[in-house]
This record gives sequence, C-alpha cells and structure tokens, in this order.
Amino acid sequence: MPTDDISRLPAPAIVVEFHYKPKGAARPYDETENTDRLEWASGSFVPIPAIDDTVSYDSWEHTGPGPTDGRDCVVMRKVVSRHFYTHQDHVCVYVVVTDLSDAERASRLKE
Repeated sequence: MPTDDISRLPAPAIVVEFHYKPKGAARPYDETENTDRLEWASGSFVPIPAIDDTVSYDSWEHTGPGPTDGRDCVVMRKVVSRHFYTHQDHVCVYVVVTDLSDAERASRLKE
C-alpha cells in the first residue's frame, strides 16, 4: 500500500548566500559575500538567521588598487531580508545583510 510519509525522503541541502547591501543603497551587490552549503538530517533544526539578527562569516576585503589586492577577513553584519528559493534537491536562502553601527555592534557582543 502506498504511503505519503515524507519523513522517509532525504533532507534537501540548504545553501545560504549572504549578499551585502551598503547603507543607503537601493539593492544589494549581485555577487555573494559568502556561500555556505549545509547538510542536515531530515527533521532536525537548521539555524537560518532572521531579520535583525547579526551574523559573522568569512569574507574578503579589497585593500589595494588591483582587483586581486585584498585579504580574507571575518565580518559582522545585520540581516535586513531573506528570500527562500526551493529547487529539487536543495533550498537556497538569500540573506541580505548590511553594516552595524558601532553602538549596535557593541550592544550585541559580550567581550
């Protein structure tokens, strides 16, 4: 007898893409600032940052005149929007982030 038990299906991969939007800009940059692919077990909790959350992740900082002049760094940003796109074997979460003020950064971190 057929069953509709979706708990037996494999969990889709989750791809989280962070897109940076400078303060005052109309839209975020087209290129991603960081992409993470998360594998998870069906039925388990997957932490996806919510609007107004802060996130830290690996990024790249442009430091010179050439297009490859830069260094790896860790950034701390604030989530301003999310968009979920489902496609066959994965879910892509586009997370738009922006800068934090120094006061807001200090209030969210405990040193």
